[in-house]
Amino acid sequence: MKTIWLVVLLALLAIVGLGIYRWSRTSAEREPAACEVCERPIHRATAFSINVDSREVWACCPRCGLSLARGDGDRPPQARATDYPTGRLVPADHCVFVEGADIAPCCSPDVIVGAEKVPTSKCFDRCYPSAIAFEKPQDAADYSRKHGGTIVSFETLFREVKKS
Repeated sequence: MKTIWLVVLLALLAIVGLGIYRWSRTSAEREPAACEVCERPIHRATAFSINVDSREVWACCPRCGLSLARGDGDRPPQARATDYPTGRLVPADHCVFVEGADIAPCCSPDVIVGAEKVPTSKCFDRCYPSAIAFEKPQDAADYSRKHGGTIVSFETLFREVKKS
């Protein structure tokens, strides 16, 4: 009888332990609600993470995230971008980006800025022009036909942001 209780207890502990492990891994992969660079809301469709000093930093968009890597030499940093059509995080160097499309998630006509709560229509410079990630080049081409913009590689986007 004691053996049965011991087996049940161990099984229960294993289930709880696996649950805690899975929860901790999932919560570590979730992005925060606000960009760690510009403090704007992170839009799920354009969320971007970049490794800076061995720490994962979350940004509202690729441009904002890449602005942290300006001094990191000529190689693009390790980063993950959200594939716009699927919402999956994928290695940014596996993506192409549509920049300058008519959709700019980080910019809106009535953004509240600063402690003064003054509405403004100016776009946050670091996030403009928009850069939206696509894992499949065909998806980027289809999006660009509908919304405009130019298709660029991750390396090109990195060099552009580094120059600005």
